[in-house]
Amino acid sequence: MTRLQHLGLAFCLTLSVAVNLQSVAEEFLFGHKGWCAARRAVAARNFVRHGFSEAKYGPVENLNPKAEPAEFEHYWHHPVGIHLLVGASFSVLGVGEWQARLVPAILMILGFLLFADMARRWWPNGPGRWAAMVLFITTPMLAYYGPFVNQEALVLLFCLMSLWTWMRWQETRQHRWIAASAVVAILGAWSDWPWFVFAFWLACTVAMPLVKRRQIEWSWLVPFCAAVLVGFFGVLWHLSELYGGDDFIQAFRDVGRFRQSGKG
Repeated sequence: MTRLQHLGLAFCLTLSVAVNLQSVAEEFLFGHKGWCAARRAVAARNFVRHGFSEAKYGPVENLNPKAEPAEFEHYWHHPVGIHLLVGASFSVLGVGEWQARLVPAILMILGFLLFADMARRWWPNGPGRWAAMVLFITTPMLAYYGPFVNQEALVLLFCLMSLWTWMRWQETRQHRWIAASAVVAILGAWSDWPWFVFAFWLACTVAMPLVKRRQIEWSWLVPFCAAVLVGFFGVLWHLSELYGGDDFIQAFRDVGRFRQSGKG
């Protein structure tokens, strides 16, 4: 990269940091942001109070600091990735608003860096990459969800990571990128349900042109899809454990039915 390109990247990174840290220290008050942030923070605080293992690595929503494990009310509607990350932030940095908002802000900045690298590969010359990066940073939806303590920033990061590792495999044909795609797929399952939609889209995008040519390269597609299934059933198993009940199979079915209903 030239000196001017380095300066352009530094400007875009600074803009991304400024946008995503815009309200990092605000209190959890009213509205969608305040409600979601407070709920995630309560679960994260309970990780600090009771320990991750005691909470079964799942978000505990009890407000009573002296609640016993038998009294824990777990939130099992969504994968627990963001709860665990905010809990880790609270464990290291202390309990507070900025400690919670710092997590999605960092995730969004990491997402920007991945997007910037992809833009560099898509548009090696000309203004295309800079326009794409500025648009990525300033899109109102992304600016809104930057410091939003919820699953969106984590889902976006794993979507970008999946696309980026596939691109690297296409460029290099090195097997380490197949392994990286599989690891991202398993971890991405713990971000939130929309990631599975993206994984399906990515698999179809890769497979359909190959089907037309009647020559499918299975070396990336099979490990990726297998990893998606491993992550999916791992998440359902964990949520079924949090759901509780003596009949694990029935709990597994209830969690699946709840997600299919579109509630929560």
